[in-house]
Amino acid sequence: MDLKEYQLFTELLKRYTVLHILLKVIPLEVQELRHSRLKLSRLYCRMLERVHGRVEQDIKLLRRQMAELGGHIISEEQEKTFRRVTAKFRGYLYQQRYANDVLRGECEELLLYYMTSERGVKQ
Repeated sequence: MDLKEYQLFTELLKRYTVLHILLKVIPLEVQELRHSRLKLSRLYCRMLERVHGRVEQDIKLLRRQMAELGGHIISEEQEKTFRRVTAKFRGYLYQQRYANDVLRGECEELLLYYMTSERGVKQ
């Protein structure tokens, strides 16, 4: 197995994990904003909905890239302090664990990037 391809796969896996969290969190945030008394809540909802669409597109792209390398996601499980992601890469099962605090920070940074950039996943 090529080590560089495996490292690329693990990078894509982590990006996917962060994007997948955003994909789940953004609709919840929009729902909360709709019920808030903020003066600009509709604007914030629209911004988040646009970001959500871009996240969906980028997740599809990441899945395609992982498949081209010979891998795919099998499962994601949320534990108390970490998220466990099981993936298959070229016939072998791998598990990655990501600390919740680290993922939260990365989600915030990526959301800020999406909201302030024109297009796509930060490279």
